[in-house]
Amino acid sequence: MTRVPRIARIRLVVSNLAAAERQYRALGFEAASEAREERAAEGRTTSLRLTLGEEEIELAQCDPPGRPYPADSTSADLWFQHFAIVVVDMDDAHARVRSEAGFAAISRGGPQTLPANTGGVRAFKFRDADGHPLELLQFRRDDEPGRWRNRSARGAFLGIDHSAIAVADAAASEAFYAAYGFCVDGRSLNRGAEQACLDDLQAPEVDVVGLRAADDRLPRLELLGYRIPRGRPAPAMAANDIAATSLVLEADVKHGRVEHDPDGHRLQLIPAAPPGDRPRAARSR
Repeated sequence: MTRVPRIARIRLVVSNLAAAERQYRALGFEAASEAREERAAEGRTTSLRLTLGEEEIELAQCDPPGRPYPADSTSADLWFQHFAIVVVDMDDAHARVRSEAGFAAISRGGPQTLPANTGGVRAFKFRDADGHPLELLQFRRDDEPGRWRNRSARGAFLGIDHSAIAVADAAASEAFYAAYGFCVDGRSLNRGAEQACLDDLQAPEVDVVGLRAADDRLPRLELLGYRIPRGRPAPAMAANDIAATSLVLEADVKHGRVEHDPDGHRLQLIPAAPPGDRPRAARSR
């Protein structure tokens, strides 16, 4: 059995690396490495790692480019995958996103406060210039998890709490990820007017299952099992398609490989790195 100690980073395929870097720097991300080029039989990839707090993403521009993000995508469609950025002040963070060219709102009516029985958080969903969905997340002070309460605020954006993926069968996906060592960290059934505005969907009902990897570090993984509406299955995707987002997982493997979960979400397994080898934020350019 392959054990996954942690989610190392989230990899996004982008159409223009320089433009994507500028956009994510507006969300507080800092360069963790210089851009790196790799060549393979299918083409060339130029990638860059960025950090926000203690979490990391990777931006990858492919040549030749693949297909753009599907224009009519919704949160229920099974290729949906976002990551949630924890913010200090939602109103301030939302204003920053609105002022940055290229970001487009998903949520209707601005940030939404979810009911207490589903966490009571304030949240706002939006897309970057390539169509990747993102979320701003502010916890209630009284219910703020210790992992965020103990962080010192260095700006409006603190770090990445989780990556959420839409799944056709939450129980089946839970069993799939359990085989990699992920454990359930919470459950809720989200519905109501606030969820409808957050997702820009008509009367959605979604099972949310929080999972944590073996070492319990961030980001976590969330499964979004929409009962209503039923999401469309993901089309076959090439590695250079913009919607081919990957979870990069440190795992008990000797060599890297790519796997897929039951709904086609990409999992890039890499050998676990010693703690001292993990990248740190580089000086801002």
